[in-house]
Amino acid sequence: MQHVLSQLISKRVELNGEVKYLREKLFEMENVVDSLDVAIKVF
Repeated sequence: MQHVLSQLISKRVELNGEVKYLREKLFEMENVVDSLDVAIKVF
């Protein structure tokens, strides 16, 4: 039973790290889109 709990906790930590990475990536992409919007408005 302890092994199962350990695996579940490890998976949670792994997924939480992936979520953090994807949130950061999304933030970067939103900044790029905002920059593109500014460039488009220039024209």
